Amino acid sequence: MKRTTKAETLGRRLRFFYRHVERARLLLYLLDVSPFATVPPLEAFETLQRELELYNPDLARKPALVALNKIDALAPDERAAVDSVRRTIEAHGYEVFPISAYTGEGLEALLARLAQCVAELPPPEPLIEPAPEVVKAVRQPTRVYKDGEVFVVEGTLPLEIVQRTDFGNHEAILRMQKRLKGLGVFRRLQELGAQEGDTVRIGDVELEYTPDV
Repeated sequence: MKRTTKAETLGRRLRFFYRHVERARLLLYLLDVSPFATVPPLEAFETLQRELELYNPDLARKPALVALNKIDALAPDERAAVDSVRRTIEAHGYEVFPISAYTGEGLEALLARLAQCVAELPPPEPLIEPAPEVVKAVRQPTRVYKDGEVFVVEGTLPLEIVQRTDFGNHEAILRMQKRLKGLGVFRRLQELGAQEGDTVRIGDVELEYTPDV
């Protein structure tokens, strides 16, 4: 087994994320406009759209709203820059909502518009997951042969019979012998010259051969 790299793990998470985005009827781009943002909001917006476009062009064309978050962290003179960001995004046809998830400012208007948009959109198509592939267990045929001084019994059924037998219970042992006889194990042992007291191995279990069951 090989180790899974961080890149492979991230790739699986992104594919999982995109599958949910494909199901969404409405997208919400959430952009950080605070002075502490690691990426300028317009650059972040363009990157998100580009990533969606690369994965599936239809995703970038989904109905969407844009929220400019963390306006509570802005000084009064910094809000003019946010207004510029807002106008730029609105010029591309998006509704933009300056909000603060921390103070709640602007959230009521955003949530109301989200609810309205979702109500106006058609319901999503049902998600049809592919049926899991059923792998049938390969059942090995019964085989009896001699290996040195030991008679070996192989096969799915005889192994299951032995594994399910309580060897502390005499009646269970008799049932096991009858079932093995029904599989032709005893007939084949006789053909191979097995004598009373010989060792018969089935899986990890060694039994003493008794011809008359």
